[in-house]
Amino acid sequence: MTAVIIAGGQSRRMKCDKAFLELGEKMLIQRVLDVLIPLFPSIIINSNTPDAFRDWDYPVISDVSPGKGALGGIYTALLHGQTEYVFCVACDMPLLQPDFIRFMRDSLEGEDALVPRTPDGCHPLHAIYSRHCAPAIEDLFRDDQLKISHLFSLVHTRYVDEQTIRQFDPDLESFLNINTSEEFLLARKIVEDENRAAYNRPSVEQSTRGHDKTGFRPRFNTPRANGEHDA
Repeated sequence: MTAVIIAGGQSRRMKCDKAFLELGEKMLIQRVLDVLIPLFPSIIINSNTPDAFRDWDYPVISDVSPGKGALGGIYTALLHGQTEYVFCVACDMPLLQPDFIRFMRDSLEGEDALVPRTPDGCHPLHAIYSRHCAPAIEDLFRDDQLKISHLFSLVHTRYVDEQTIRQFDPDLESFLNINTSEEFLLARKIVEDENRAAYNRPSVEQSTRGHDKTGFRPRFNTPRANGEHDA
């Protein structure tokens, strides 16, 4: 399976190339790449400004059918991917969960599209598509129907439900994409909180203090935390 990072958006609201926004000392696209590299043998970047990515060691492909929005990016990914399936993800989704992507990758059952769905709707730029989607997309182009959701009724689509998603991503952070300054600030706060939690997490040496050589650890009566969950 090929992973394709859709970076062809015009970023009208952010007024800059979102792929290169820095979040926690990493560009957004680098955060996406860090998740994808261990999961996929082949990665492609879809962008209509390929010169901006000339220093990145990945193939960069421009839209085959310009002006078709994100659906055009998916179509381009299907034509250029060297595999039956492509995983398409937006460049401005900095909180991807690798275990969830791995689950999606490994749970295909012959469908043409595998798409997460939450109460907010479908998430077509965190989804898997087969080559069989290409003719249906061409039909949509001819009818000037550019909403990705129109594709799902034309091909064999399976949805990943919210309950399943939350097993891997309890707070559904995977689907936070950066379209506004407010969303960027929210993502920055999440990253800062996660970094702070990691910094304050006890080391292995610290976590074994209080154990004797038999492995016994004294018990302390502490109140159980509220709001515990299984995920």
